[in-house]
Amino acid sequence: MQIGMFSEVPTFNPVLPNGVSSFIEATSKELARLGHDVHIYEAKIYFGQKSVEQIRKNITIHRFFSLPMSHYQGFRVPIPVGAIFKGIKEELDVIHAHGPVNGITATAIGKFRNIVKIITYHTPGEEYRRYVPPVFAPVRTSKFVDTWEKLIYNSFDLILTPCEQWRRNLIQKNYDSHKIFVLPNCVDLNENHKRITEERMQQLRDYYGLNGKKVILYVGRMSPEKRIPDIISLAPQIVQEEPDTHFLIVGKGPYLNEYRTLAQKIAPKNVTFTGYVSDTDLSNILHLSSLGVIFVDGAQVFDITLLNYWSNRLPVCVRRAGGMGDVVTHYENGLLFDHPKEAYNYILNILQDDKLRKKIGERGYETVKTKYSVEAVTKQMLGYYRLASQKFHNTHATPWGYVLRIFKKLKR
Repeated sequence: MQIGMFSEVPTFNPVLPNGVSSFIEATSKELARLGHDVHIYEAKIYFGQKSVEQIRKNITIHRFFSLPMSHYQGFRVPIPVGAIFKGIKEELDVIHAHGPVNGITATAIGKFRNIVKIITYHTPGEEYRRYVPPVFAPVRTSKFVDTWEKLIYNSFDLILTPCEQWRRNLIQKNYDSHKIFVLPNCVDLNENHKRITEERMQQLRDYYGLNGKKVILYVGRMSPEKRIPDIISLAPQIVQEEPDTHFLIVGKGPYLNEYRTLAQKIAPKNVTFTGYVSDTDLSNILHLSSLGVIFVDGAQVFDITLLNYWSNRLPVCVRRAGGMGDVVTHYENGLLFDHPKEAYNYILNILQDDKLRKKIGERGYETVKTKYSVEAVTKQMLGYYRLASQKFHNTHATPWGYVLRIFKKLKR
């Protein structure tokens, strides 16, 4: 099968690591292993970067011209004018878009070439309006974003979303309910475990000054929707109760320097920012830590960091936001909180109770092993491809009929 993945973020060693690129990379590798050909369409991130690059057997990346996103360092918006008007050379059997921006290209190509097309709803656009350049002021309005997103997503044969909560949310927003299905995020357990060694963990403890410390870990982008200031603000209180605790903040993003400055003011000796780390170092950091935290707000449908924590038997303390309440069971495979004040008590519970910490970590690992392995999720994804082809794709639809339907929807 020839599969086209349309991504709004760079994949395979991205400038700004994120859950969407991780998902596309993991499932693309598994699809290629199963014998499928995967073509990934994404934005160029620098001048002179190759337009077409085969990065491994059965996986080829195609890069579109792009423009930088205001206030969001490292993120660029693909502008695939040529692909929309001239099409693409590849004879695809399935198009799978990951987000509405490059989804415009995906749905246009799919309609005019009569290709089965699926889209995944990873993140609410409402939460990212602030990053749109001010010159496009009308585009920054909530009403425009909601209308535009709904139009794009509903133009696909099938809509996937990582959790049941967001499937219900989309139905409430009047998306086409009959074609919305859940496909969770995933993680490659085998790849993760290969990277971990006692020697590297000790080197990292020495480098970051973590010997004898209980490490509270955050992994992710340095951006407002992740609520990192809430994590930093807890550090002095936690350390006062548990002096051998240290907060390790891993990742990069547009607000990294701002958060570093904040930590220097309120917890200079108890919070360390690592910036970007390699996949190998990340696996080892996860393995040596005592607790993983996720304070993200409603911008996150299903934070893939949760799976990275679980894959290393790391207990988690997670804000009940987005779809996190669907996948985390309180005091079973994690701890759920609504407000940071609650998180304070739960974090202390974990740090002070070794038996509880081990139990939650083990149950988290069993959860990811049985439900969120890349093998299981990719198999489910291929099933949705077949479902879209057999039940939802209209092989007799014409491009002009599609254009007319769009105009009718806009008049409503």
